[in-house]
Amino acid sequence: MRLLEAAGVAATLVLMLVGCGPDMPAKRTRHPVLKMAPFDLNCPYEQIEFIKIDEQTVGARGCGKQVKYVKLCRQVLRPWTYGLRDECRWVQN
Repeated sequence: MRLLEAAGVAATLVLMLVGCGPDMPAKRTRHPVLKMAPFDLNCPYEQIEFIKIDEQTVGARGCGKQVKYVKLCRQVLRPWTYGLRDECRWVQN
């Protein structure tokens, strides 16, 4: 029985450590397209319709205009882990 309790505690600690990894954002942020589209369309956020075209493409339509955004990624070396990570940004296309 103690073995099962120890295994449960160990599993809980592992999950806690994985959940607090360095890749997790400190707080939830709004998708960049939600911030860029009102400016690019010169249109209030409330009047914009967002359309997911695919995993890397989002459209925005409002005030008689429309725009498309694509996600561009590149791999960047992490010097402290000798691994690669994706660095992505959304650009108007």
